[in-house]
Amino acid sequence: TFLGYSRKNKEGLSLHDLHADIESTLVLLKHFVEESNAHIHWDRKSELTLEADHGALNQVFTNLLQNSLQAGSRNIWIEVDRDESTCRIKVRDDGPGIPPEVLPRIFEPFFTTKDVGKGSGLGLNIVQRIIKAHQGEILVTSKVGQGSEFTIILPLRQPAESKPVSANAVSI
Repeated sequence: TFLGYSRKNKEGLSLHDLHADIESTLVLLKHFVEESNAHIHWDRKSELTLEADHGALNQVFTNLLQNSLQAGSRNIWIEVDRDESTCRIKVRDDGPGIPPEVLPRIFEPFFTTKDVGKGSGLGLNIVQRIIKAHQGEILVTSKVGQGSEFTIILPLRQPAESKPVSANAVSI
C-alpha cells in the first residue's frame, strides 16, 4: 500500500485497477478516518482498469478525503461508474459545504479557508492539475450546510499523443 505512494512509476502511465487505488488510499487514511469519527461508504465493485499514473491518483483521493474529514464530514460516499470510454468518480460528503463566494477560488494555488498553519492551500490545486494531466476534468457542487460533491471524469485510456503523467511532474 505505502509503496504505491512512494514508488515513482517509470513509465508514468500504466493499466491498473482503479478500485485498488481507492482501497489503498482508504487503508492509508484508516486511522485519520477513525480519529475523525467518520464513515466512508464505498462498495468495491468489479475491477475497473484505467490507464493512469496510479500514484498520482492516490494523491487525488487522499487530498479529497482529507479535505472532507478536516471540514468535519461524518459521512463520505465514494461512487465509481463507467461507460465505454470514461469513468466517473464521485466523492460526496455531509460536511459544512463551501460558501458560494469561496467556490470559484478553491482550485487556486495557496488559497485556503483553514487557519494559519493548518493547510497550504495546495491540495485542490494539485488535484486539479493531476486530473487535467490525465486528460480529465473535475467538477464540484456544494451547498452550505449540506456538503460537497467532487466529480472526476477520466478517460479509461489515455490518448496516444498524451505525455506520460507523473505525480512528481505536477508543478505549481
